[in-house]
Amino acid sequence: MTKEEKIDFIIKNKFLFIIRTDDFDGAMKCFDALVEAGARVIEFTSTIPNYEKAIKEAKEKVKGEEILVGAGTVLNKELALKAMEGNPDFVVNPTQNFEILEVIPKEKVVFMGGFTPSEIIRNYYAGVDFVKVFPASVLGPKFIKALKFGPLPFVKMLASGGMELGIIEEFIKAGADVIGLGSEVAKVDLIMEGNFSKIKELAKSYLSLLP
Repeated sequence: MTKEEKIDFIIKNKFLFIIRTDDFDGAMKCFDALVEAGARVIEFTSTIPNYEKAIKEAKEKVKGEEILVGAGTVLNKELALKAMEGNPDFVVNPTQNFEILEVIPKEKVVFMGGFTPSEIIRNYYAGVDFVKVFPASVLGPKFIKALKFGPLPFVKMLASGGMELGIIEEFIKAGADVIGLGSEVAKVDLIMEGNFSKIKELAKSYLSLLP
């Protein structure tokens, strides 16, 4: 896929599933469960030991399938360079650090954090593809709607943080282009227990909201 096709694919599939743990093997098994559930956009965070290896192995597992695998919590240049070793399809920084753009190839889809209108527009003008509004549940869907149906309809937004099942449709109606799902689905305790069937079940409950 081209970068533009990846952006369209991410928006079409709506949910970005986030795996955050300090257990490499658990992260890989969680990835398998998410794929089996039907997830098509999945992120490994930098909290995972050797997360660049996790990204690389995950991409090999789904080679030939329409599944995007990305790097998350890429807070600085060092983490960005490490992530590139795994050749991720996309890179996510929940904060705002434009220095990482210096080492991320142009063909990668980039998400950068923004919590105020000023931060959000700075991301846009810096060439960021999606703004990650985090934690979005604190601001609520009305915040997203005020921007998307107001002065910033051209900014693509990922709403993440506290995205419980009952509020997803509100955020989508408010204009959120993508919904980030981390501990709502890939719960750390479930990964530690090895209860991947429950993670699969939770993922399916969110995916069932898609048309």
